[in-house]
Amino acid sequence: MDMAKLDSDEKMAGGAAAVVVVAGLVATLSWGTYAVSWLGILGALAVLGIILAPQMAPQTQLPGTRGSLLVAAAGLAAVFMVLAFLVNVSFVFFRFGIADLLFIVAVIASVVMAWIAQRIFQAEGGKFVIGSSTKTDVSAGASPPAAAPPPATPPPADTRPDDEVESRP
Repeated sequence: MDMAKLDSDEKMAGGAAAVVVVAGLVATLSWGTYAVSWLGILGALAVLGIILAPQMAPQTQLPGTRGSLLVAAAGLAAVFMVLAFLVNVSFVFFRFGIADLLFIVAVIASVVMAWIAQRIFQAEGGKFVIGSSTKTDVSAGASPPAAAPPPATPPPADTRPDDEVESRP
């Protein structure tokens, strides 16, 4: 796997996802109160998979554009992590310890991951595409699109002799 092929945004999103996974796992395994963080951790793992899948298996076809999948996975992860923080804000600061600090780091990293995913999404054009494409591929054996109808012919010019044409004063 060649990490040099990734651009700077993909490297930053991958690093933020790794921080969410590690810090979130430590915080979640330390306190059961942070159990909602599992959903954010799964979203961060999905981001890592989306970023690294083309590196590990180049023939892999993702079910959508890379930016769309990243913004969906990272956005959901950030939403779950921020909601987990808001629900547990009083618990986080009650007996502040290392696990609580790591939980806050995971929340911040998930928001950064979502922001970078949004930048990647905008760099690809900002069109949300997930699922199979509706385009037909002519090279894959599909029939080509129908040709446009020929343009309408103009009306014939007046071919009567000049003496038959009515003249107006």
